[in-house]
Amino acid sequence: TDVGTAMEVTATGLSLMNGGTYTLEVRATNGAGAVSAVGTSDGIRVFTYDANGDGRVDSIDTDRFLACLSGPDAGYPTNVGVDCGRFDANRDGDVDLEDYGPFQQCLTGDQPANPNCLD
Repeated sequence: TDVGTAMEVTATGLSLMNGGTYTLEVRATNGAGAVSAVGTSDGIRVFTYDANGDGRVDSIDTDRFLACLSGPDAGYPTNVGVDCGRFDANRDGDVDLEDYGPFQQCLTGDQPANPNCLD
């Protein structure tokens, strides 16, 4: 994506998978037309099961998962105060029993969340 002379860019609307690791690659072209080598970030791992951001996947997050539980092909509930897409492990547009297994693997109770729980 050409961003002109912008010094920072924000990408939104990405369909990132929970547990996936994503990197950013950047290449620049200066005013004389010289092109730089590609620079690559270390990457970040997407981990969305800690819905309230307290560093644990616990009963609070389970309550939010249950609020989003809609069943196969039912879509996300819209009136639960949670972005239910964070619990859609297989990215099929709903939160159902297929999504519960991965969520259950990541439950930690009062222990710190493990972003590698899906490995």
